[in-house]
This record gives sequence, structure tokens and C-alpha cells, in this order.
Amino acid sequence: MGDENKIEKKDLIQITKDKFLPREIEDKDGHGFEYNIGQELKNSRRYVDYKYYLTILIFLAAIAGLSYVITQYVQNEYKKPELGFGDDDLNLKEMLTSTQNEKKNLNIAQQKFDDLVKEQEQTTLDIKTKFQKQKEDVLTQNLPSEKSQPLIASLKIQEEKEIQTVKNKYAPLIQSAHKDVEKSEVALANKQKKLEEQTNKAESMVNNYKRLQKIREDNLKNDYEKQKANLVLKYNPVFSNDQLKKIINEKRKKTDLTEPQLFDYNARLLDSKDLTESQFEEIRKNVNNYKVLITEMQKIPYINSVGPSVDILQQSTDYLISEYERLINQLSYKIINQSNMIDKYNNAFAFITETSPDSGFIIDGRNPSNIAISMKSVLNIKPGMIAYIFRKDDEYIATIEIKAFHNIFFGNAIEIATGKTIQPFDKIFLKRVVKIEPPANQESSTEETGTNNQNQNDKDIK
Repeated sequence: MGDENKIEKKDLIQITKDKFLPREIEDKDGHGFEYNIGQELKNSRRYVDYKYYLTILIFLAAIAGLSYVITQYVQNEYKKPELGFGDDDLNLKEMLTSTQNEKKNLNIAQQKFDDLVKEQEQTTLDIKTKFQKQKEDVLTQNLPSEKSQPLIASLKIQEEKEIQTVKNKYAPLIQSAHKDVEKSEVALANKQKKLEEQTNKAESMVNNYKRLQKIREDNLKNDYEKQKANLVLKYNPVFSNDQLKKIINEKRKKTDLTEPQLFDYNARLLDSKDLTESQFEEIRKNVNNYKVLITEMQKIPYINSVGPSVDILQQSTDYLISEYERLINQLSYKIINQSNMIDKYNNAFAFITETSPDSGFIIDGRNPSNIAISMKSVLNIKPGMIAYIFRKDDEYIATIEIKAFHNIFFGNAIEIATGKTIQPFDKIFLKRVVKIEPPANQESSTEETGTNNQNQNDKDIK
């Protein structure tokens, strides 16, 4: 700039005085005071307060730093990406494309590795086939063993050499291809990791409701379908057990598919007391309940292995019911026939027993601890009584104790004569005296059981 623009220090002082100071200052106290700003400036140069300037400098630095921080924060807020097809999306697409390309590279490297292995195996197989043919040619010439064996041995050595040559040739190639596969796998894993990180970052930045809602709906739908499939499999499983598969796939006979035939109760079964009519009706009730339940279950649209299993269960149970009805019907007639026959035998035994002068006789003595006996009805037979067994009046066989089981008397052998066995229709004589119940219109009396022959036999035994 020119010298005309320079301001002298004296002029500055004068201008300042004219600007800020009045022309005249009235001293109310009557004392005059003259302020010389020039002299004050000179004095200020002598006494400089450096702490003051340092404080001002620190304050200005703090203001500048705080302004810088606020500015950076605002800039970062404005730089945050919003949802859209911006650079982040393009970067994500590029990473996805790169990952897919890396997968292709891995497939190519893997295919190369597999081809080399197959090529080596095929070459080795060709060599073995070639030498096998040569060995067969040698054997077909019917040469003596001293000539054929060296030839075969030589062929075997050549075969091993060629196989080893192939191994040496392909080993580095296969190893290199394997390294390429491993390298591609590592690269793919890294890219997939970066892609996953970038995807997670993009998802964290999403603030668009529709896009986020779509993702949530898809996830919810997938979870629902998965839970639905699991729930269906839980209550409609697919049986993997071989035995269950065989049962379900087994073709049923036509007879198994028919409705079971139910027979009426035979009243004569009451005589046997093995199956009462109330028990029979209870069985019928359970059968009817089952048929009602299985019919309702078959109406349910089961899938997988459950539906066929319900049908097989119904068919199998109907078959069992039919067989049970057939068996119980046959057994009922057998029981009736046996009861009739037993009744006839009992009538015959009772007639023989009651008309015999003896106390009773043996029915079956094969088991000495459970001897079947028939005793007179007029005798007051009680468990614990002792009886003797004779075949003839003077032929002693055994001594037994009378026992009872469910009101049926039987004998337990206490003593059996040497060389003797208890046989049917051997005579029984009671040892103890019991009271005989008289017929109607007769006085009761006490007699010694048995006959005079029995008394004589008791004396002989004593």
C-alpha cells in the first residue's frame, strides 16, 4: 500500500482521544485531572502480563477444538448412509458376485483335482489291464514253468515300474491341484465371512419399514412352516423301524378284512363257573367300545405312517376278536362235553362209593402227595383224618392223611408198604371215629367208620 495510508502513532493517539474523550471533563470535586493515553501506553509496555495472554490463548484453543469436534460430529451424521441403492448396496452386490465367482473357481479346482485322480486311476487300470493280458498270453502258450515264471515276473516288474512312473507323474499335479482347492476354499471362506459381515452391517443400517417387514414376514413364515412340519411329524411320524415298515406294508388276507362274527353266550357255561355271563358281557362291552373308538380314529385324516397304522390296528384287532370268538365258542362246547362226561363219572364213582361197605376208594394214586379219592357222603370227613389203604382185606398198601383244597378232599401218603404202589379202586378205611348224620326221621348215632373187616384190619395194623 502507499505511504498515504500509513497512520502515525501520534495521529492514532490524537484520534483516540478525540473519539472517546470529551472536550472538557468537569471535576465535580474541584480537582483537575489530566489523562495522558500516550504516557499510559508507554507504561504498559514496561509491565506486560504474560499470564493474561496465555489464558486468552488457551481459551481460544479450547474454543477452536470444541468447534472442530462439533463440526466433525455434524459431518459424520450427514455422512451416514441411508437405505437405498447406494455405494454400500453396490459393494454388497459386488461381494456377492465375487463370492459366487469364488465358488465357481472352487468347483473348477475341485473338478480338476477329481479329473487328475480319475485320470491317474484310469491310467493305472490301463497298465494293469495291459500287463494282465500279456500275462495271460504267456500262460496260454503252455510254456514250462521255468520259462513262464521268469516272463511273468519280468512283466510284473515292468508293470510296477510303469505304475510308479504314473504315480510320480501325477503326484505333483494332484498335490498342486489339491493346494489350489485348499486355496480356493480359504478364499471362499474369507469372502463368505466378509460378505456375512457386510450383510450384517447393511441389515443394521436398514431403517426402511417395508423391507425390514418383508424380511420379518419371510422369517416368520419359514419358522411357521418349519414348526408346522415338526408338529406334523410329531403327531404323524414316519416310522423308520424295519419291523414297523414290514407290518404296515404287509398285505392283509381277505379273511382279516371281514367284520368279526360275535357268538351269543352259552348258558351252560355257567355250570363250569370259568366264564360267567357278567364276565362275558363285560368283554362284549369292551369290544364295542373299541369298535366305536377305532371308527372315530379312522375318520381323522392322519398322514405318513399313522393313517395306515390305525387301519392295520383295526384289522389286526378284528382278526384277534374273530379268533377269540371262534376259540371261545369251540371251548364252550368242549367244556360242556367234558362237564357232561365228568358228571357221568362222578355219578358212577358215587354209586360205587355209596354201595361199597368201605369208607371209600382210590381214584388216582400216581402222585403220593395228591391222591385222588372218593369217600362216602355220609361220613363227616375232615382234613387231618388218617386212613388206611388195602387192596384186599389182608393186603396192606399205605397210610394216608386226608387233606382238602377248595372243598375237594385228597390224600397225602404218610407211609407206603415196601414193594407196593397205590392203584385205582384200592379200598380206604378211616382210622378215626366220626359222627354219622342219620337220615330223616331217624335218631343220630355214633358208629365207628368202616365195617367189621375194617376193625379187624385196625387190630392187625396195631
